Amino acid sequence: MKLSLRPMRSLDDVATAQQRERAAQAQQLREARVAAAKRTAEWVEVDQAHLVRRGPFLVEAESDAVFTIRPGAVFDHGRADAPYSLTQTRLHFVVDADGDVTFLESAAKTWTELISRKIEKQRRHAERQAASRAERQRLVAEARR
Repeated sequence: MKLSLRPMRSLDDVATAQQRERAAQAQQLREARVAAAKRTAEWVEVDQAHLVRRGPFLVEAESDAVFTIRPGAVFDHGRADAPYSLTQTRLHFVVDADGDVTFLESAAKTWTELISRKIEKQRRHAERQAASRAERQRLVAEARR
């Protein structure tokens, strides 16, 4: 039996090789997740170039749709598949420059609708304040009589 002796690799070489292997595995996982997201019929891809940040929201320029980033995990840890219940749920997603999939939730129907509701709320608030001020003035005037 002949033993062959290889020179021992330095710990730095081993660590570097492990880092490269982990990076390659992470890249493969990202690619598999992108493919899985595109395959899932209920998931809709949104072009990241069409998203505009408006405060805490992302607005799709073409459709005026409003999204927030979906908190929590969609894919199982270290895997490219999602639980069945999520594959049956309508989700939107973007693929970022690094190749990661980010899921979005609809926050409102449209940005225009969201702004309209905000303006209406401000208008009602202003009306209530004006009515309250008028009532206070009326009570002060009565008290002076």
